[in-house]
Amino acid sequence: MFLGSPQLVSLVPLFLAIVGFQAFNSFVRFGQPTLTMIGVGFYLAPLIGLWMGYQLGLSPPTLRGFVGLYLLFSVPWSFTVWLSHQGVQWGKLLSEVGGGILINFSTDTGSISQAGASGLWRTSELAAMHLAAAACLALVYGWSSPSRSTSNIFGLGALFCTFLTLLTGRRKALVLVVAFVLIMLLFQILRGDVRMRDRILTGVLGPIGIGVLGVVALFPNLLVDLNPFLWRASTIPGELWQRFWNVGFNAIWPAIENSQIIGLGAGALAQTGQLGINVSGQVANPWVSESGVGKLITELGLPGVVVLLLILVQFGRLLVRNAVLLRSFDPSSSNLYLGLLAFSLANVPFFIAASGVYGDPFVLILVGLSLGAFLALPTYVYTHTVEQINQSSSAELEPNSGSIASVS
Repeated sequence: MFLGSPQLVSLVPLFLAIVGFQAFNSFVRFGQPTLTMIGVGFYLAPLIGLWMGYQLGLSPPTLRGFVGLYLLFSVPWSFTVWLSHQGVQWGKLLSEVGGGILINFSTDTGSISQAGASGLWRTSELAAMHLAAAACLALVYGWSSPSRSTSNIFGLGALFCTFLTLLTGRRKALVLVVAFVLIMLLFQILRGDVRMRDRILTGVLGPIGIGVLGVVALFPNLLVDLNPFLWRASTIPGELWQRFWNVGFNAIWPAIENSQIIGLGAGALAQTGQLGINVSGQVANPWVSESGVGKLITELGLPGVVVLLLILVQFGRLLVRNAVLLRSFDPSSSNLYLGLLAFSLANVPFFIAASGVYGDPFVLILVGLSLGAFLALPTYVYTHTVEQINQSSSAELEPNSGSIASVS
């Protein structure tokens, strides 16, 4: 999986040893085996996702089929968010678990606080994450198709899922989709692929234009009804940097104080909902759990974070080397691998600003899988090169073997 990077091969076992030590540290410190298991799962689930993505990445058609399978379930599921917004409950099936987190909205009569729509995902934050993921992966599926019409159809699906993120009240989901599109555009600019760059732009702007015209023509009052949600989304540019500064950078020093240098152990800042095993009361600055950076420093300590940073540096170098191999791929497969890479990278600012949703194992595996597919490129190229050499050798040997037989 780490072909071409012996540094990673040596660093990953060291990191796993640190996770093992922090599991022991957590269990001794808090005496909560369930908390320790949840904490360890947070670090192992991405590795499972990497391995799954690597296996799927060895076959581009299978990899694209998996993306289609995720969309097959998540896009129809997303309709339940609209039903939840409309007040449909189906008993308690569409209500938030635990009552939900109240979100502030501005209206003509002042401000109100209410829970965002969650649908069958049962929490607005998880719903926002999967809606954003479905939007990104729908674009990837469309861009990896040879047909431009397919790209436009899935572009409309992505627009629908992005629109539904507004109803969750979670602005971070909209940031994730925008960051994904910008990263994908940057990839195509760096590759010098003007045709694909223009296809991405038209595949995004075209559905947006069609969607706005359709809403105005068919549902003229919809934008008025959604005014509080649109207002909340409009605050993103003004509060984006402040959010990252307060939650990300300002959490570093309090997290170091929390960690006591060696770390508090795996799961120390796990957001466990109503399981009754939350130990935040024993942590000096529990608020840093909202920050992915703060969570890592608090739980792993400075030695663990240093090893993790070394892994990220080597991982980045490996990804750059693998990107060169895309020159030997057809445009559809190339866009598939690049799109999944862009999706995984777009999750980095999402994780920094809101690590809570990454307590969900499925989310961790999905992101890890998207990144792991890119790790399969060297093995895929090597395997097909060997097959071509063997086929060429067999073709050359067949006439010779015949002549030898005749001489005998």
